[in-house]
This record gives sequence, C-alpha cells and structure tokens, in this order.
Amino acid sequence: MSTIVIAEIRSGIENPTTAERRPALERWLADIELAHAGRTLSFDSAATHILGTLVARRKLQKQETKLLDLQIAAQAMAHNCPVATRNVKDFAWTGVAPIDPWRA
Repeated sequence: MSTIVIAEIRSGIENPTTAERRPALERWLADIELAHAGRTLSFDSAATHILGTLVARRKLQKQETKLLDLQIAAQAMAHNCPVATRNVKDFAWTGVAPIDPWRA
C-alpha cells in the first residue's frame, strides 16, 4: 500500500460531498491501513528523483497529469511494483506495469 494512495483516499473522505458517509469511510480507511500494517511504502528519496524525471517528461510532452498519479508511478518505479488502477492509460506511459483489478 502506498502512502500516496492513503493521501488520495483521505482527500476523498474529506470531500464535502462525502459528509454523510464519512464515518463509514473513516472505518474503511482504518481497516485498510491495519490490513497493510508494516507493508506501506513511504515516498522516499529514490521516488523523489523519479518523480522529477516524470514531471519533466510530462512538461516536454505538454501533457497534464495529476501530481498524485505521478507520485504513485514514481513510488512504484522506485520499488519495482505494479500499480493497481482502473485508469491504466494514466500510468502506461511511465513504464510502470499497471494492472486493472476490475479486468484481471
């Protein structure tokens, strides 16, 4: 589990449109973190350098990509991990092995 993914989930939980479901979402996130205790990837120095390269590539290509997606890709590349996502196209250009769990 990526700390960046946890941040992305947290952002969704804090969205005003999820106010009614927030308690259930808070429990769900706590369960996810507990299930992945000791197996959570932090955003480290290697990922930081890869992120800089990815950002520069996107600027050269005049393409916009969400910073969180770039961070997730950089983290996956630094740790030689695949990325589970429904948005395969958002990661395919990075060289990361995206896996669509809804199609796998």
